[in-house]
Amino acid sequence: MQHQHQHEAAPAEDSPDNPRSSPPDMTLHNAEKADMPVVNNISQMEDLAAAAPSKPVPATESYQTYKTRFWILTVFSFICFLQTIVWGTFGPIAESAQAAFPSWDDSTIAAFPNWGPIIVVVFIIPMVWLSQRLGLQIAMIVCELFLTLGTMLRCFTSNEAVFTVMCHVSSVLFAFAACFTLSLPAMVAATWFPPNERITATGE
Repeated sequence: MQHQHQHEAAPAEDSPDNPRSSPPDMTLHNAEKADMPVVNNISQMEDLAAAAPSKPVPATESYQTYKTRFWILTVFSFICFLQTIVWGTFGPIAESAQAAFPSWDDSTIAAFPNWGPIIVVVFIIPMVWLSQRLGLQIAMIVCELFLTLGTMLRCFTSNEAVFTVMCHVSSVLFAFAACFTLSLPAMVAATWFPPNERITATGE
C-alpha cells in the first residue's frame, strides 16, 4: 500500500503550457434555462404563441359619404373643362383669328396660352396656401370668379387694340384659375370621397 501511494500521480501544477482549467459556470445558463419553457411538439408551440401578448390592432376609421359627392365631382370636372377651353381659345382657330384681327400673328396667338404656365409656376404655391387657408368652397368660388371675369373682358369691345389687351388680361385671369383647377382635385377627393374611391375621383 505504501508503495502504491508513492506511485500515485501528483496533481499537475499550473504552467503556461498546461494551464489548469476551471469548470464552466453553469449558474447563469441553468437560470436562463429554468425560465424558458421546454417545447416538445408543435401543439405546445402554438399554445405558447396564442398565450403571448399581441399588439392591439388600430380601429379602422369610418367615413360618412353622401350621394351628392358625385354631383360635386361632376361640377368640379366641368369647371376644369371650361378653364381648358377658355385658356386655349384662339389656338385651334388661328387662321380665322388672324383674318378677323390683321395685326395678330402667330406669336400673338401663342402668347395668350403662354400666360398659363408662367402664372402657374410663379403663383402655384401661394394659391395652394390660399386654398388650404380659405377652404375648398371659397377656393372654388374664387376660381369661378376668375373664369367669369376673364371671359367677360372679351365681350366689351371689338376694337382690335383694346381687344388684344383684354385678351392678355383675360389669359392672366385664366392662368390664376388654373392654379386652382390643377391643385384642388386631390382636395376634392379627400373631402368628399372615402379612401377606396379617392384614386378614381382624382383621375376623373
